[in-house]
Amino acid sequence: PQAAGQALQAEYQRFRSSAGSGPWRILWAAGAATVSTPADQAQGELRPLEALLAATEDLPLPLVIVGGAEAWRVAPALAARDVPVVLDPLGNLPESFDRLGARIDNATLLHEAGVRVAFTELVGHEVRELRQYAGNAVAQGLPWEVALAAITRVPAELWGEGDRLGKIAPGYRADLVLWTGDPLELTSWARWTMIEGQRFDPGSRQLQLRDRYRNPAQRVLPPGG
Repeated sequence: PQAAGQALQAEYQRFRSSAGSGPWRILWAAGAATVSTPADQAQGELRPLEALLAATEDLPLPLVIVGGAEAWRVAPALAARDVPVVLDPLGNLPESFDRLGARIDNATLLHEAGVRVAFTELVGHEVRELRQYAGNAVAQGLPWEVALAAITRVPAELWGEGDRLGKIAPGYRADLVLWTGDPLELTSWARWTMIEGQRFDPGSRQLQLRDRYRNPAQRVLPPGG
């Protein structure tokens, strides 16, 4: 932890000198061997996460854990420091020593401890959209509204855009999607989208071909066809 702390202090000073007054963050893929010995790694990701929290305790900058397959083990410490975790809700396989304690309800356990979570794709298989990851998290006990926030509001907050993106509220940018049903369900699809207040209706060559052959007398080919 001491060596890691010195390295982070040096990195912090470098960011401070180059970033001016703007926000800065250290994105740390939890489990990195740079702060642990082989003996530590044999115990999974717990030691590196604890070392990270200890090494950055006196640094005046926010942290974000990216990965965090075993973050549930130190959830109270993460919540106490308000350290959010960006994770893959389907990352539950012990693919390496730093994932021996990976579990599929990681997001649920973190939320119950008071940790903000956001979702990304790291190890998921045959998952086409991020909203489907969120749906899987709900199936493992995460409240629906928390799963939705994990792909909308929380990512905006982590990138410093929480005052204008990620919510439907006055003063926020009008980026909206109207769904046919629950957006976290596989059977739902987008009726239309709105970007910065401008509405876009869904359309594709496939839909145009469908409409053409539904009414052959129309004989209107889609563009390029």
